[in-house]
Amino acid sequence: IVFLDRDGTIIEDTHYINDPQNVRLLPGAAGALRHLRSYSLEIVIVSNQSGVGRGLIQPEQLDKVTERFRELLQKENIQVSQIYYCLHAPEEKCNCRKPKTGMIPEDQKWDVAFMVGDALSDIEFGVNLKAKSFLVRTGKGLETEKNSQEQLKGLCVVVEDLEEAANKIVEIYGQ
Repeated sequence: IVFLDRDGTIIEDTHYINDPQNVRLLPGAAGALRHLRSYSLEIVIVSNQSGVGRGLIQPEQLDKVTERFRELLQKENIQVSQIYYCLHAPEEKCNCRKPKTGMIPEDQKWDVAFMVGDALSDIEFGVNLKAKSFLVRTGKGLETEKNSQEQLKGLCVVVEDLEEAANKIVEIYGQ
């Protein structure tokens, strides 16, 4: 199973995306996801969407953005098993906001797990799930790498983008 952050990892991070017309796949993302699926790896999207909790995005807007996201993936012939969101603002201290793992149902089981994201919270989420984690330099990844070097040490592999992460995941998975 491969857990993936959405904004900045698969799609352009336009900061509190609320318009479906602004949903654009990052270059190489579709090919990377198809590559993972070609090895029968399950793809699960895990995304903090605090814009809803902060009142910056209406739930209906998030639904339309998600619908557009799914459309783009379907056009690329990519199947995603699940999409999980945390809709809370950070100050709500919920159990589902990454790096906590509460958005994943308790009965979810996997033998091998990977996590790919562009933020420290994504990497810590992966660690909390005991997943091999990858920090992409897309989205906020370069900034995360620069500002969180000490926290990241030994927790993840830093890669340029989702394409490089997918290649490394397939390499590890195939062993």
